[in-house]
Amino acid sequence: MKILLKRSAITLLSVLILSAVLSDCFRVPILTGSGPSEVAAASAAGSKEYRAFWFAFYDYDTFRESHGNSASSFQKYFTGVIKKGKKLGMNTIIVHVRPFSDAIYRSSYFPWSESISGKQGRNPGYDPLKIMVKTAHKYNIRIEAWINPYRVTSGSTNYKKLAKNNP
Repeated sequence: MKILLKRSAITLLSVLILSAVLSDCFRVPILTGSGPSEVAAASAAGSKEYRAFWFAFYDYDTFRESHGNSASSFQKYFTGVIKKGKKLGMNTIIVHVRPFSDAIYRSSYFPWSESISGKQGRNPGYDPLKIMVKTAHKYNIRIEAWINPYRVTSGSTNYKKLAKNNP
């Protein structure tokens, strides 16, 4: 029994030492200095690090409330978002494309999102996702779609506010 306990202790100690050594080998250095420009310089060096930022449903609301709602104003707003992310050293943007059982893109399954048009089911007159993909790629930013598959609404249980074609 003593030999078994001694072997277990040696094994545990070996695993702990190996973990400490490996964690030091794969540690990502913390960048210090001037800030965002240094992060951008590190990303320009060819890092394969995943550095993402989010564009959530409330960001569409912010855009709509402060900039109106046209394709050109959305293009301008989203370009600013992408440029800021790029300046901060980001390489990926995660965009919320199905926030409340609705869609930020043209869909035959889900109604237009209230977040982009102001009322669920109302067509904003342009395809925000198409603009986001084109803009992200123009600035060499990867784009990923984020969906909430089960959430139907927020802040209200009045389902009469939902579009008739909301599943």
